[in-house]
Amino acid sequence: MRRGRVAVGAVILASGCASVLGIEEPSLEWCLRPENQHAFCEDFDHDDPFGAWEIKPTPPEGAARAVAVSDDSPPNLLDTSVQAITDGGASITGLETPFSDREFDRVVVSLDVRIVTFGYLVTEGMGGSGIGFLLVEDAYGEQDNLCVGLALTGGSTNANANLAIVVRPSARECFTVDRLTAADDAGGADGGTPPFLLGEILVGGWNHIVLDVRRDPSGDGSGTIQPTVRGFGTLGAVPIPAGSLGPGYPQLGIATSVSGPVGNVEIQFDNVTVDFPPN
Repeated sequence: MRRGRVAVGAVILASGCASVLGIEEPSLEWCLRPENQHAFCEDFDHDDPFGAWEIKPTPPEGAARAVAVSDDSPPNLLDTSVQAITDGGASITGLETPFSDREFDRVVVSLDVRIVTFGYLVTEGMGGSGIGFLLVEDAYGEQDNLCVGLALTGGSTNANANLAIVVRPSARECFTVDRLTAADDAGGADGGTPPFLLGEILVGGWNHIVLDVRRDPSGDGSGTIQPTVRGFGTLGAVPIPAGSLGPGYPQLGIATSVSGPVGNVEIQFDNVTVDFPPN
């Protein structure tokens, strides 16, 4: 990702003046710091925060997507929200970008995320809300794709949300979030596996999450997803069934994605990175 450059001398001079004046030293935006070098990095701190995202549809009615002030990694973050849906409908707002020059072999995605508003609902006869926010896709044209997503369901209290991984092999598209409570037993309408519960996160707090998705070297189209969530301790790898990974390329999406019935949902993102280390 190309970003504006600042002369080294100017940075040193500004830093020295800041020290003399006793104010906080200025720093480069998060993605420009030497310790944060990645194949893809988005911190929403620059002049064109949507420029690196190839797919950026206009939010539908009742949804919003905007750059807002960040108190976690200043100055900015991405804020996405969807208003309540009570008729079983669906809505999504967010950003997505393909890495069409890469093979889906090993993909490591890292991000900071905060669930600001979590309107999880359960309605008799309609099951529970479907709420998703992160998508890692093995995309290959007109064929079926593998969808790996992070989703939320109801926690033990209103202050918590269950964090789960959803794996959908052979999906025509990866944008629709099934009503996860209703899909637990059957594995969802598109034949995927039931969600893999990782644990509870606190609504309103920042969470650092990493997904390390690897293709099995056997070549049978299977693989694993190794999640890491700060504060969760050791988490086991989630399996990707044989035949799921095709000859595709990685595609990343961040969003507030819901299927009704849901209340208001607002999710914020910052410091999103993607790397392609050797498998």
